[in-house]
Amino acid sequence: MFLEFFELKFFHVTDSSGNSRKLHVFTFSKDYISLTCSMERLYSVILAMLIISPLRHLFLCDMLGVACGEELPVVYTKGEDGAWTALEGGSDLVWPESYDEPVTYSAWYPATAGVSFSSFILPADQSAYEGISSADFMTCTKEIWEKPSDCVLPLELDRQTARVIINITGIEEKMGEVTAVEITSMYSAISPANLEGPVKAVRAYKVAADKYAALVIPGTGVSGEVFVKVTTSQGGTVNISDIKDAVAGKSYTYDVYIGSRDATISDPAVSDWTGGTLDGSTFITKTIALDRSGWSVTGKFDEREWNEPSHFRHLLDGDGSTFWESDWSGENDAYDTPVILVIDTKAVQSFSKIGLMNRNTDYDNDKHHYRLEFYVSTDDRTWWNFDHDAFWEGKTSSGVGDKSVFDGWKTETNWETMEGWEQVCPEVTMASLHNPEIEYFNLDSSKSGRYFIIRCPKGGRPLRPLEFAEIYLYRTEIQPID
Repeated sequence: MFLEFFELKFFHVTDSSGNSRKLHVFTFSKDYISLTCSMERLYSVILAMLIISPLRHLFLCDMLGVACGEELPVVYTKGEDGAWTALEGGSDLVWPESYDEPVTYSAWYPATAGVSFSSFILPADQSAYEGISSADFMTCTKEIWEKPSDCVLPLELDRQTARVIINITGIEEKMGEVTAVEITSMYSAISPANLEGPVKAVRAYKVAADKYAALVIPGTGVSGEVFVKVTTSQGGTVNISDIKDAVAGKSYTYDVYIGSRDATISDPAVSDWTGGTLDGSTFITKTIALDRSGWSVTGKFDEREWNEPSHFRHLLDGDGSTFWESDWSGENDAYDTPVILVIDTKAVQSFSKIGLMNRNTDYDNDKHHYRLEFYVSTDDRTWWNFDHDAFWEGKTSSGVGDKSVFDGWKTETNWETMEGWEQVCPEVTMASLHNPEIEYFNLDSSKSGRYFIIRCPKGGRPLRPLEFAEIYLYRTEIQPID
């Protein structure tokens, strides 16, 4: 369904003098990009309409390398206007003036750093779209004896990798859920001389629920090496040994069952992976606010001294006038710095966006410039079972005094070590939008967890590090349009 590439053509543009020399590059993936071309007679320029699926929104891999004979290779990249042109600072390829002998063109994809027609290093992390796209190494050569009358040079790229798909057909209940899959490639690189080792473990891309895929460098299998590593939420990791044979341009699908003591793997279902179509289709993304009913929130401290109406539950109650706040003893004296908030979403899932609404405080609405870090975890030690409501019963009208009762998190959670946490966004600084505005940050949806963690290493206010009215989490779904 994914990464089914593409016919590549070089389209010619005539210059102002009518001489046909310059080559322009257009590419499309039949799964992801639809291409239509038309000739504008006034300028004799071929125009292209490219509809890019959000699956390829980063454009990191949308670069193609082309070489001709002894000329320096040219890297073509897609611009904001949709046209493919030589990378900034490079020169376009031109048609030869004469053809006394055949001219050979070579092309490769992707033309990213470290990749050439004969050299490729397999990406170890293919868990995100750009990672698995950059692993789809393809090459071709084309020999011509004369300039085509239509000035079009067709190139058919051949895949140099194989695709491995793991279907998790079942998992023993006490193992929990699958959180990650690694698939081992027999080789780690392709060089002009040979395929090169050592073996390389690749973090696989989650295609769908219980379905993972990775691209590997082909080779003859070997016994004894780990082939598939499955990480679960409750039972640690399970390894399946013996790397399997793989041939370039083939797809191998294995059914895997995960037990507490061992795992079983089926013989592969092998299919051709040299091409494919999804004619007439493009994709859109839809961002969905996750249903927060049934979720819970906890943290180190819930400020309720002197009748302050702060509650963790207010962060999920849908009421922008209620709030939660951390210890207000002062930025340098706050008992709960760094501040930790943990949301139990009750299921392992991924998140593509977070929305934060600040507390509505007219006197210092512009002081919510918090520095925040976001993580996910499947480790149950990420949750603290301390009953804040029971503790505060009858204590809200006066100071608490000794707060050491809140030290339990130090031994009962992983908050200090952050063990098992996966960061889903680089540290951000909030813009202090005024309630009821919501400030959004994009998250790495390739990582998943039951617990969503907000960590504030340093607050943005002089009296207390952190306070919010609402926290929203979102998931992005990819939907085809026929």
